[in-house]
Amino acid sequence: MSQIHHYEQIVATQSVLFDGTIIPEETYEIDLQTYNSLAPADRRTITCYEYETAENDSKRDIKILSNDFVQSLLNQVETVFT
Repeated sequence: MSQIHHYEQIVATQSVLFDGTIIPEETYEIDLQTYNSLAPADRRTITCYEYETAENDSKRDIKILSNDFVQSLLNQVETVFT
């Protein structure tokens, strides 16, 4: 759980605009030498556990086909498989 997967440079932190729009954090993957040259506030280590957890969380969002397209999709599938 504590093995380092990669290093990141924090370019911009997450912020919220006056209208409620959320601007996500921006980071870049960097090497160890660059990581060591940055200030502690501008860098972060990502462990293997954190990386895998983030990957799994990103796969939680599924897309469901709108009802407007279901019949069209079924017709196309029947055409292809007959």
